[in-house]
Amino acid sequence: MGWKWITDRRHEGRWAVRGAMAGLTVPMFFIGAGLWPSAIDTPLALGFDLTVGLLPLATTASGYRLGLLRRRVAAARRGRAQNAALLSDKAFIDPLTGLANREALERAVNAILAGDTAVGRNDGLILLDLDRFGHVNETIGRAAGDQILLILAQRLRQALGAHASLFRPGGNEFVVLVPGTPSRGKLEDIARIVGGVLREPFELSGGQLWIGGSLGVTFVKADDTQLSDILSRADLALRRSKEMVGNSVTFHEEGLSTQTQSLRAAGRDIQQALDEDAFFLEYQPVIGVESGRIRAMEALVRWRDAEHGALKPDDFLVQAERTGAMPALGRWILKTACREAAGWPEDVGVSVNVSKHEIGAESFVDFVALCLREAGLQPSRLTIEVTDAVFSPDPKRIATVFSALRRMGVRVALDDFGVGFSAVCNLGLFPIDQIKIDRSFTDAMMRSRRDGELLDLILKTVASFKIPAIIEGVETECQLEVVRALGASEVQGYLISPPVPAGEVGALLAAFKAPGACASAA
Repeated sequence: MGWKWITDRRHEGRWAVRGAMAGLTVPMFFIGAGLWPSAIDTPLALGFDLTVGLLPLATTASGYRLGLLRRRVAAARRGRAQNAALLSDKAFIDPLTGLANREALERAVNAILAGDTAVGRNDGLILLDLDRFGHVNETIGRAAGDQILLILAQRLRQALGAHASLFRPGGNEFVVLVPGTPSRGKLEDIARIVGGVLREPFELSGGQLWIGGSLGVTFVKADDTQLSDILSRADLALRRSKEMVGNSVTFHEEGLSTQTQSLRAAGRDIQQALDEDAFFLEYQPVIGVESGRIRAMEALVRWRDAEHGALKPDDFLVQAERTGAMPALGRWILKTACREAAGWPEDVGVSVNVSKHEIGAESFVDFVALCLREAGLQPSRLTIEVTDAVFSPDPKRIATVFSALRRMGVRVALDDFGVGFSAVCNLGLFPIDQIKIDRSFTDAMMRSRRDGELLDLILKTVASFKIPAIIEGVETECQLEVVRALGASEVQGYLISPPVPAGEVGALLAAFKAPGACASAA
């Protein structure tokens, strides 16, 4: 009808125009939907029918409104898609370090588990946990703790490169995922790289800090179904590492769960072992690098356990601390060491490790004096060894205890230096007579020039405070030559002598001959 109306000449004039406009309604609507009108206020000619004049404008405007709505909806959809992609990316990124987070780790592990090649393929996972990181936050602030995490993430990412994927699930934990690892040895190499990064100091406004860590390593198994299966094994190995000294790496082995449970049960029996006199001490010598003579013997506690045999400190000291038995055990060790050392030559001292639970006791200084008096041991022959854990939560009190011990004539040594929260500023804040550098540095210095330079830096830093340093873990002639060249004053390790029972100390002192480098120096 519309087309016929338009072509019918009987409807000339304004009615004909109306018909024409009606016929153009549909195309003008779509023109408006796609285009913005260039001008909507064109004046109408005098006498022109208003309805006829407004029809194209109204039609075009209606179409324009629909087109504008369509464009806005499309833009909103594009925006939502972009935002969703952005949010999706953020959902898998740790905001502090920029590393992939736990959700990303779970996705990566699920992809491995779902793959056709998962069975028979050696995919490895390394769980890294910073030791005593809470102490860092408590003493120098969370901002410094965040800075340490950020720096560590950057170092790990640079060190690992394309060899592995790095994740931060949360807190002070990092995960290294090594897909398609060819062998256990390769995974150990990567774990050593991570351990090397942990040995590097952090430069903060308060000075240099060494943050230690422990590593738990495991392989993905064919019967694993989810990330938690793998992490639980890595965590078990990690906990075992924490019971060791130094930046330890522990692989999860079959039977580790049973062994850990047995040791925990043994920890609950410590008090009974004390009552039954089941503990005994062995002693490992410390020698002067230049003199080649034995300067002191370090007391190391052992436990004759009916079920587990002879247990070493790593096997039960952590349990002793957790069960509250450490103060009683520590008092026994100190008293016994003073008594047995009293029978040695007067130029040979004895060093005793003391926990934060012991040194924090109000009566500790008095108890030390009592042990010396009862044993008849000169105070200058006793060295109390502590780790940096004793500085928290009351560093002022610990400084007072150190000063009281030194006034008495007893020496104080900081053990495991370079592991954990060992800030150089501690050397200036606390009265310390000696530093013992952890054996992990001795092990590492022979593997890379970088680790050797790090040990050199530590020794020079300690020397600037005029504090002598003992290098632990010397097991080869080559290591002895290197640490001697670096300026260590004293050394300790199996090259010198393994720990010996108290009854054999006399014979060791009488027959001792220093190994090559020290003997030639003497």
